[in-house]
Formats: sequence, structure tokens, C-alpha cells
Amino acid sequence: MKKGFTLMEILLVLGIILMLATIGLGVFAGSRRNLTIDLETDKLIAVLNGLRGNAQAKAECFGIEFERNKPPQKITAPYLNRMQGCDANENRSALSWEKDIAISDLLLDGGSKNEFAVWFVPPNGKLKLNPDAVTGEIILAIPSPAAVSKKITLYANTGVIEKK
Repeated sequence: MKKGFTLMEILLVLGIILMLATIGLGVFAGSRRNLTIDLETDKLIAVLNGLRGNAQAKAECFGIEFERNKPPQKITAPYLNRMQGCDANENRSALSWEKDIAISDLLLDGGSKNEFAVWFVPPNGKLKLNPDAVTGEIILAIPSPAAVSKKITLYANTGVIEKK
């Protein structure tokens, strides 16, 4: 009796290994997309909360402007007073952003918008949406091959920022 494996047995084992590797890589890519969008959403919420802290600590307005399918921009403006609010002379700077993630939709009070800004106004860091609204939603997405998305909801009346 001969010892060893036949060519057919070896090919069968290699085929099974190849199938398992293909399935594993697909799962890995999907979990990587989920992890990427979760991390970017958490990072954006941390930036928003940091800007609120800056507005509380300094006599300056801090915010982020969101535009559909473009990276967000950090904005700052001098704080005038309680009656006038923030000065119209804004300074803008790029926000560090993951290239695979897009802002797929922006909603103010349930209506779709192409852009809006989130401001934190001194002295208490009050959250203000511009144009004026009570609720803002930012939908972040990784568009392809299998779309993955997360939503950040901002409540101007309570100042709450939450991830869904």
C-alpha cells in the first residue's frame, strides 16, 4: 500500500482553504469599514465637544461647517456680545478627515440641506445650528462596495450630541 496523498485530495484541500480565506477576507473588509466609520464618528463627536469647551473657556465662537460630499471645515469667529452673537468675519481651517468617508446627507429639522454649520457660542458653549433649527443630523457614510453609515444628531435646545 502506497503512503501519501493523491493529487485529487491535495486539490480538494487547497480549494477548501481558498474558499475559507476568501470568506475571511470579505468579513475582514466589512468589519474594517464598520470600524473606520465608528472611529471617525467618535472623533467628530469629540471634536464638537472640544469646540464647545473652547467656546466656554474663551470669548470666541467655535464651530464646524458641513457640506454634503466634502470634508468638514473648522470655523472660528470673534464673539461680540449676547445680543449680536458671533462676528461675521470667520476664519476657516481644514479638519482632519478620513478620505473614504463622505457626508452623505445633512438634515435640519428633518429637511435635507446641502450645508449647515454647528456653532458653540460663549459664555456657556451653547449649541447653535445655522441656518436656525432645533435638530441637525449628519449622516456619514462609506459609499462602496457595501454602504456603511452612521448618524450624528445635534439638539440645539438641549445641547446634546449623540451617535446613532
